Amino acid sequence: MDSAMKPARSASYNYRIRHKPNWIFGLSLGLFLVVGMLLGGVPIRVAGPAGSAASTAVGSSGTPSPFNPPCLTIYTGICVSIASPGEPQVVPIAPSFFSSVQPNVTTALPLYIKSATPLNWTNAPYSGPDSPVVLNVTGVTWNGNPFYSPYDGSVYHSSTLAYWQGPSYVPTNRTYPWWYLVNISAYSRTGQLNFAPGMTMTWSIGLTFNNSGIFSHAQSGQYKYTYSGAWPYSPYAGSQQYAGTSAFGQDASVNATPTAPNWNDSVHLSIGTTPLDQRTNVSIGQGYVNVNVTDPTTGARLDATTLVITTPKSGQLHSVVLVIPAGLAQVAGSNVTYQVFLSDAYGDWIVSPVFSYSVNGNGSFLTGQFSSDLSIVTQPNISAPPNLGNVTILPPGTPLSLQLLSQNPGSAIASAKATLTISLPVLRTTTIVVIPLVRRSSIEFNTTFPPLPAGAYVNFTVGAYDFAQGYEVSPAYEYTTASVTTLLPSIPQNSTFFYVAVHDAGSGAWVSGARVSISALGGYYSVSTRTTYGLAYPTSAQASMSPILAPANASYLVTINDPGFIPAGAAAPLAANVTIVATHGMAGDGSLKVTPHYLVVQRGNLLIFWLNSTAPSPVASPSVSSAALWGSIGGLIAVAILIVPLVGWYSAVRKRHQEDMKRVTL
Repeated sequence: MDSAMKPARSASYNYRIRHKPNWIFGLSLGLFLVVGMLLGGVPIRVAGPAGSAASTAVGSSGTPSPFNPPCLTIYTGICVSIASPGEPQVVPIAPSFFSSVQPNVTTALPLYIKSATPLNWTNAPYSGPDSPVVLNVTGVTWNGNPFYSPYDGSVYHSSTLAYWQGPSYVPTNRTYPWWYLVNISAYSRTGQLNFAPGMTMTWSIGLTFNNSGIFSHAQSGQYKYTYSGAWPYSPYAGSQQYAGTSAFGQDASVNATPTAPNWNDSVHLSIGTTPLDQRTNVSIGQGYVNVNVTDPTTGARLDATTLVITTPKSGQLHSVVLVIPAGLAQVAGSNVTYQVFLSDAYGDWIVSPVFSYSVNGNGSFLTGQFSSDLSIVTQPNISAPPNLGNVTILPPGTPLSLQLLSQNPGSAIASAKATLTISLPVLRTTTIVVIPLVRRSSIEFNTTFPPLPAGAYVNFTVGAYDFAQGYEVSPAYEYTTASVTTLLPSIPQNSTFFYVAVHDAGSGAWVSGARVSISALGGYYSVSTRTTYGLAYPTSAQASMSPILAPANASYLVTINDPGFIPAGAAAPLAANVTIVATHGMAGDGSLKVTPHYLVVQRGNLLIFWLNSTAPSPVASPSVSSAALWGSIGGLIAVAILIVPLVGWYSAVRKRHQEDMKRVTL
């Protein structure tokens, strides 16, 4: 162990200097003790220099604070401790000489030297080598340079003209009643910071004893702590945090995605600080990445760029993502190298090793078989085909995320799409939806399937092209959403349930996204939802598309608001509505409302809003004109063409609902 770290006794030394006997000191001390006894143990403060600060451990009322921090013995009958509650515990706990607590450079660190007997004497100097108490502080910067050290002949003692203040007499502390205050000040007398982030400080307490004019000196052990705010590891030899070439990896992390890019891939660099940095209050102050691209054969430079890290106004930056653009490396097999340069908020720089990757070519699918070249990952998980009857059942309103991956990093995906066949048995409809997958990288494409109402059945495949225009399609995947009869297996006599369907006769399509409001006329029941591929029903506000019951035998106003329902001559979308009495069985069948622009029909517990559709107008009596006669006949034929499909669809739905009603437990 360095001699500077030996215990106080081994570091102490004595020398004698002849002075005149100082009997005044003994008389003064006796008077102070007598006054202390007369005051009943109230702390007695021996006057210090003019303008000295009051002790933080003794309250203004004179009552000692209950704060009692650990006190490290530095000499026989003398110890040192921090002075204030909440102050960083820079005084180490014996037998250690190093405190792991890292204070901020803007934080003052007052210390109390506590003694069993008085350390000062009459006219004792407040500074200089014969001062009774001397705080010695030296340091080494983050980059290993000495600072306030014996190497440059400078030792920090105090930011004021006095090395020490006090003493305070604290009779409640029977072991160490005499307290002297020293302070490792954060700021100098001119208001500048005394120390820098990342500095490792070595401090000790020097003591001078006056025995009848004979001076003797003692030195405590040397204790250490480090200021926060700098990278916790340093690449510079001589610093307390020295970690050599591994410093960057200890201070920061760099992750590249994808790890094996193709020539049309952007590479995302995720750069961030480590958990240890956050504990030591470190953030990224500045930074940049140098990128170089070289030819795989000749090594000649093909391109280069510098990516700069932008620091927010708050100054607190712990992670950032930089993008190496795909256009930077357009030659298959070219070598890309990059190096990261990071500074903390106080200008301490660390440099990463040189990272590299090779740019792959866009090879075609290897086998021509989807299951060998590509893979599908879904969340929630959909069982892969063949399902053999084990079809995955999802809760209504659950979106499905899908990820398509190339199983060979060298086989890039040029484009991909998902084809969904969505069936809604309640409406006896099937809708085919094609959803393009979004490129994340050349070997990863993503998408999300829309949430579906209860009772939906989905069959989907995923098809993908490679850059040679090879096409592969997946086997058919299947999943369903839980049906209403599963979620509501029985409907009490005082409750009911019904569906609402919206169809636009003008476009010939079932409407998605129309707002459906269901309100009881008494005001005690109100539900708002939207149609999905034409279908809606009363749903829970807490769970999207989760069906709920409605009170039976009540009157409800059902209102449809479709932004696309703008009949000819209308200046804005129109609302469609109908009032119904929802009975327990909902067995009605027929038209409920006919308007010039829409009609509403009931088929059991299904209400259908036919937008942009009305009942056929009466046919006028034919005139003697043959043209009028043939026009009337043509009108009848047109009406027949409109009515026949609707009647056929109504009959099929009615038959299906009559079968469903037999299964409902009343």
